[in-house]
Amino acid sequence: MYHTAQTIHIMKLNAPKGFSYLTEDFNTKYKRVMLVHHANYVYAEGKEVQTVWGFINKKTGNIHAPINAKKPGKVVDKALVTPYTTMPVNEVSQG
Repeated sequence: MYHTAQTIHIMKLNAPKGFSYLTEDFNTKYKRVMLVHHANYVYAEGKEVQTVWGFINKKTGNIHAPINAKKPGKVVDKALVTPYTTMPVNEVSQG
């Protein structure tokens, strides 16, 4: 199910320009949210380019950062996620 330029209800995020979200039942416990980029990439040979945005626990609604495409990681504070990823972003200090 695509959510092009729409808000995903649980996350309350809009997909960035040129992207959309794809949600899928990952298993009985989680939904996997994919970030789909609608640009053409030579290496993709005409196929869609997707990355795992994160996982949503179906029962609790908690958002989990991905360890990889097939494994949910730790719960993430909903206030800290970005439209591009749920993975923690390190701040770079300006010396």
